Formats: sequence, structure tokens, C-alpha cells
Amino acid sequence: MILINVGMPVVNGYELCSQIKRVEKFNQTPIIMLSEGKSIADRMRTKLVGASDFITNPLDESKITKTLKKYTSNFTKSEQQTRPVLAFT
Repeated sequence: MILINVGMPVVNGYELCSQIKRVEKFNQTPIIMLSEGKSIADRMRTKLVGASDFITNPLDESKITKTLKKYTSNFTKSEQQTRPVLAFT
């Protein structure tokens, strides 16, 4: 799983997500976008670049936990412990 903040200083999160999804090894990896934008356009752009989900700020523990469980529930306990979560902020 990869968490990407949309508003990063060098490259925006949408571009980074799009680049990651072009790499075959990461094609099935869930990518979660973190953003302050709450508009329908923001959500549509997230889907267009290949992201799996979208979490808006302000972040709270329940939103993050719910989203992480959604994408890790199919893994066994040992797989969950060995699979890294990457975050780009």
C-alpha cells in the first residue's frame, strides 16, 4: 500500500501516482491519495491517475484505520506484517 499526499513540493501526488501505476510491479498495489481538496473533480482526478482511494484532511485515526483495513483485509496476519506501507508527503 502506498499513501501519497497530493500537495508535495517537487512533484504533485497525482503525477507520482500516475508514474507508479506505469510500473508493472506496482500495478496491483493500492494507492491512497491524501488531500485537502474535497470536490468531485479532486475525487475524479484521483481515479483517473489510478489511485484506489482518497482521504481528505483533516486526517483522523478512524478514517485512516478504516481505509487501511479495507485494503489489507484480504491478507493473512503474517502477510500484513511483512508488506510495507509507503508514504510520500
